[in-house]
Amino acid sequence: KISHNHLIEIPDLGNLQHLGELHLAHNEIQSLGQNLLKYPSLRSLDLSFNKITVIPMGVFTNSSRLLQLSLNSNKVSSVEKGSLDNLTSLETLRLNKNHLVTIPKDLFLKLQALKQLELNKNRIRAIEGLSFKGLESLESLSLRRNSISHLSDGAFYYLGKIQNLNLDFNNITVVTKGWLYGLSALKLLNLTGNSITEVGMDGWEYCRKLTHLDLTSNKLQAITTSTFAKAESLRFLYLGHNMVSYIEEGAFKHLNHLKTLHLDHNEISWTMEDTNGPFLGLSSLVQLTLSDNSIKSLTPRAFAGLGRLQSLDLSGNPVATIHQSTFAPLRRRLTNLKLDSGSLLCDCNLRWLPAWIVSMGFQGKVQVRCGHPLPLQGRLVLDVGSENFTCDDFPKPQILESPETQIALKGQNITLVCRAATASSSTLEFQWRKEQKVSLYSLFFCLLMGNIFFSKALISRNILKQPLSSSCELQGLVTTKCDHDDGEIRAVLCPSAHPVFPMFVRTPTNVTVRAGGTARLECGAVGQPTPTVAWQKDGGDDFPAARERRMHVMPTDDVFFVVGLKAADSGVYTCTAHNPAGMVRASATLTVLEAPAFVRPMKSKQVHAGDSALLECMSSGSPRPKLSWLKDGEPLVPTERHFFAADAQLLVIMESRPSDSGQYACEMANTLGVERGLSVLRVLPAKSPLGPIGSDTDGMTTGIVVIVVVLCIVGTSLVWVLIIYKTRKRQR
Repeated sequence: KISHNHLIEIPDLGNLQHLGELHLAHNEIQSLGQNLLKYPSLRSLDLSFNKITVIPMGVFTNSSRLLQLSLNSNKVSSVEKGSLDNLTSLETLRLNKNHLVTIPKDLFLKLQALKQLELNKNRIRAIEGLSFKGLESLESLSLRRNSISHLSDGAFYYLGKIQNLNLDFNNITVVTKGWLYGLSALKLLNLTGNSITEVGMDGWEYCRKLTHLDLTSNKLQAITTSTFAKAESLRFLYLGHNMVSYIEEGAFKHLNHLKTLHLDHNEISWTMEDTNGPFLGLSSLVQLTLSDNSIKSLTPRAFAGLGRLQSLDLSGNPVATIHQSTFAPLRRRLTNLKLDSGSLLCDCNLRWLPAWIVSMGFQGKVQVRCGHPLPLQGRLVLDVGSENFTCDDFPKPQILESPETQIALKGQNITLVCRAATASSSTLEFQWRKEQKVSLYSLFFCLLMGNIFFSKALISRNILKQPLSSSCELQGLVTTKCDHDDGEIRAVLCPSAHPVFPMFVRTPTNVTVRAGGTARLECGAVGQPTPTVAWQKDGGDDFPAARERRMHVMPTDDVFFVVGLKAADSGVYTCTAHNPAGMVRASATLTVLEAPAFVRPMKSKQVHAGDSALLECMSSGSPRPKLSWLKDGEPLVPTERHFFAADAQLLVIMESRPSDSGQYACEMANTLGVERGLSVLRVLPAKSPLGPIGSDTDGMTTGIVVIVVVLCIVGTSLVWVLIIYKTRKRQR
């Protein structure tokens, strides 16, 4: 160890061929010098807390035995391509707290033994597709506290063995299966402290083994039946400190193995009060945290389906009413209950509570007080006698007129009316929601005396007049709630809307990619209802890439993704978007470029003088290669005896002479490269005369050669005519 000194470079410690560990942390080393080459047996190297700015080529050329490398707390802003290629045994790499902005392509290509990679506290803003190619053995990846806002499809592809992925405290806004593609072994995903507002459709499709998911401190507003679909292996789910105000009925039906659920510091009051079993499906849940959610009422079905729950945290909620059947599903297993409301409505409906608290042994944990009526305000419920829980003088409001179900076209005026009355002098408070979401307040309407309207021409005399109109966004369940000090009432209606024709928001563009590369085609559409997007190739559904499992469709990101491109993948790809209102199409051409190559190797030949010789140079490539012939290193010029056929893929030599002997080279070239093949021609002495029969045989041989050449020319020409015709047809 030579830590906590003032070294400005890696020291030369002499002949230490067997040095296994070298600790140089907390020095002033500014560069990785050649002295590292003198320690070929190093297994662990610690260079953290120095001033290194770049990892250049050539410094680890003799470090194939290195297992651990720490470069934490330096100023590394550049890692040169190939600089890590010799670290073939490396298992742990730490580059925390540096100045990295991007992850260079193929940086980790040779680190096939790496198990732990830490890139925390850098300045990385985006993770491009296939960034971690080569890390087939990686088990843990940490990218904490960067500035990541963009994750491309396939960002973590090739990480087939990774179990822990930490992306907390970045700027990620959405979870999609596109960037999670390939994480088939992932067990823990930490997304705390991002700006996530939604989870895309089938977002967890490629993470079927995920057991721990932390989404604390994000911006989630709703949990729907699709939010955690295909995440059936989850055991621990943390959703605290979000903005969740809506939980769709059956939202957790896929999570029957979940043990712990944290939903503290959200806004699920309405869901708890109105949903018929918000936690149905959580049959294995042991711990549930619902603290600080502004919950006012606990209904009979609030905890339906939680038969194994042992710990329930309801602290920090102004609970006013608790139904006698609320905790019935929890009786058998519940051992820990946190409840500290001081707003309970201590009427005849709460008379059961003190006895229940005592029977469960919760006297020291449940400290609840009366908020109403005034004579009991502030008193502990356990101190109130049963005779004081009465229902005298509790004038609840009554609905006089409920909103009616309506069918509306887009742009049509709508008026919804809700009228209520109370015998009390207190002011009534009306609240409207769509699909249990408060966000209805932002949808083009004015509210007065409990009425909601979407029009500039209204029936009501006293309502504000504004140029407002209805929208297809109104479709769904709309609920109004009337709050009063002594209780609340609700009414519901279900307006709907007509279909809207699909319209593209993202269209595919022509793409040209080299063979072996990856092609990405985008296509997205909007409409009402949401249109279904599908792809076709050359007018059909037969994808060569699909048969070979090289094609991936990312519906949530509107991306069509083809890896390992081949010439057969070239063609016209058409995106269609359709719904009941109609269908639209958009097309783009995918061109796969291929370097020149021989269809079959060139062969050497020998012929007798006077016979015809045929040399082949059968080529492939895209664009079509240009062929040229050389004899003994010099360009071959056509003569009366030397001519080319089939676009120079055939060289025909008539009436061969000894001077035709030599080395023939065929060179094919296109924009992607050059390929050369060789063929040696030997011209043997002429055959001995065999009389008339021999002459006839030679003539027959010559005739056959000429016929074969002509047939090859005609056949090849027809093939190219068909190819050109189909290519032009596709472009039109």
